Amino acid sequence: MTLIKPPPSQFRTRRRVKAAAQPAVRSGVGLRIRLIFAMLRRVHPPRHPACLYVDFDGFFAACEEQADPRLHGRPLGVIPVADAVNSCVIAANARAKRHGIRTGMAIAEARRRCPELALVPQRPDHYVRVQQRILAAILDVLPIE
Repeated sequence: MTLIKPPPSQFRTRRRVKAAAQPAVRSGVGLRIRLIFAMLRRVHPPRHPACLYVDFDGFFAACEEQADPRLHGRPLGVIPVADAVNSCVIAANARAKRHGIRTGMAIAEARRRCPELALVPQRPDHYVRVQQRILAAILDVLPIE
């Protein structure tokens, strides 16, 4: 998932405290979504119907990075089964993609292109929980009628 991070000069401390104090969503993802919408509302007044495009590129890899701090800053690939040899990469983060690793690439080829690649098995239940948190935060700010 790719979130656009606005420059810090666009936010005032007062707005950050107010957004953080709202109890509806207590996750970091929800707070970031609230701050982005607050910034967008000031730059572009809301018009109806509103449309939001969310890019979940590398979502599984981003979830794994967020869950395990040891993976931050490392090339990361998500594989279907732990200790898989003849399988493929089902998701890759941006650092891994810089080495040419793509979704669907064989694990052996991915390791050849990037020997320091960290491979983690998929956790679909974790991805569903994170996706539900993201959608709840979006619906809190931009309700669907």
